[in-house]
Amino acid sequence: MSSTQTIYYAVGIYRGGGLTILKNFFKYKKDSFFYLDYRIDPIHYTNIKNYKLIKPRFFNILFLQYFLSKKNNSFFFINGIPPIFKFRQKIYLLFQNSNIIPNSNFFYFIQWLTSKDFLRFLIFFFCKDKVDCWVVISDTARFILVKYVKIYVPIIQLLIFDLNNNNNNNKNKRVYDFIYPADYKKHKNHKNLILAFLKLAKKGIKPSILFTLTNDELAKIDFKNLRDKINVYNFSNYNNRKSFLKLLRRSKCLIYPSLNETLGIPIIEAYENKLNIITSNLFYAKQYVTPNYTFDPFSVSSISRAISKYYLKEYVIDKKKNFNTNHFLTRNIFFNSFLK
Repeated sequence: MSSTQTIYYAVGIYRGGGLTILKNFFKYKKDSFFYLDYRIDPIHYTNIKNYKLIKPRFFNILFLQYFLSKKNNSFFFINGIPPIFKFRQKIYLLFQNSNIIPNSNFFYFIQWLTSKDFLRFLIFFFCKDKVDCWVVISDTARFILVKYVKIYVPIIQLLIFDLNNNNNNNKNKRVYDFIYPADYKKHKNHKNLILAFLKLAKKGIKPSILFTLTNDELAKIDFKNLRDKINVYNFSNYNNRKSFLKLLRRSKCLIYPSLNETLGIPIIEAYENKLNIITSNLFYAKQYVTPNYTFDPFSVSSISRAISKYYLKEYVIDKKKNFNTNHFLTRNIFFNSFLK
């Protein structure tokens, strides 16, 4: 690889929203060199010429970053965590994982202290000065960096989604009442969402909901027994984007109870595919879309009320108020012109 070439570091990214963002780098930077997580499905990097797969073990990461720190290349850390060592050349870092920042809610904070996000935060906090330029793709990310992390070096806001390319296909039959595309991390808040559906089921209200969990994650929610109580389904191959988008278009409403997001990509995807939208009443969820209903994600009762209101009243989305595309486009730098 050329000593002037920017190298892209994406160890730790292999599914979910992070993978969606990474694939935009693949699209525009396919001739660059990538360090990738070995867990990523090969189908996603078939068009990449130069890459190396890395197992994200502690000593693997330690030795790799020490080796890279001696190179004369600039590096773009897509995984959101600063390097442990000081590098010779410029370091760009895409901040896309606000879940590592502690939340003010007491119970969420206690969970955070016992999670891997706490360890990621310690690395983030003590190594943040090794970053020369921060990159964000949302106002939420910029706000967190400035207010909570006290970042004063340059912050570039980057647009990597073609938000004007809306899907206009209305021929899909809507089968599922709700869909929640997320993995089973604590901040995704499946627990409260399931409790809300169980609460409604006791009242005879049983809308269908589609999850996107792996087999191991299904075991954690006791999916087999849960199916006897609520009308729940699952699509386990979330990373197969073509199949997932087909299911998204067969769903009536996105429900998104996450406690902490930087961008909330499924919300944008839901709008583009003409779903109704119910979300947490947090800032990230209202950056680009005005949801049909919002709820307090920490309250099972609040979630169940919002589901009931939408499901029973069949609320119709007001498209004129729903998506402020011009606001998004005029405040960002287009991705394909960045780091040429």
